[in-house]
Amino acid sequence: MSTDFIIEPGRECTCKTNFLIKSDNKVVGTICLKKLNYAITEIKHLVIKEEYRKRGIGQKLMEYVMDVIETPLMLATVRADNLSCIKLNIKLGFKTNKVFISPGTGNKIILFIGSKDGL
Repeated sequence: MSTDFIIEPGRECTCKTNFLIKSDNKVVGTICLKKLNYAITEIKHLVIKEEYRKRGIGQKLMEYVMDVIETPLMLATVRADNLSCIKLNIKLGFKTNKVFISPGTGNKIILFIGSKDGL
């Protein structure tokens, strides 16, 4: 198994841009961006295959999209029980903005906000 990873654009769909991260030409993770307006991009659906987790792949993918996002602000929602993703967002400079219960699932959700300039 290779330790080299390639990040490339995935399919584009309405208002969303996907990026894939591959190892040995196999997709091992994905992330989706949705530009909400001129100021805010939502980071959605960071998913890493279970057997590739805890290797820094999610961080690599997040850092990549944070560089390509053109808006000054970034939002991310994370389930409150996803401790590794919460730690990653904090490590990358995101701040907790609000905690709420998802009306669709009943899950406790944390809203993070980050900025290009780290404010």
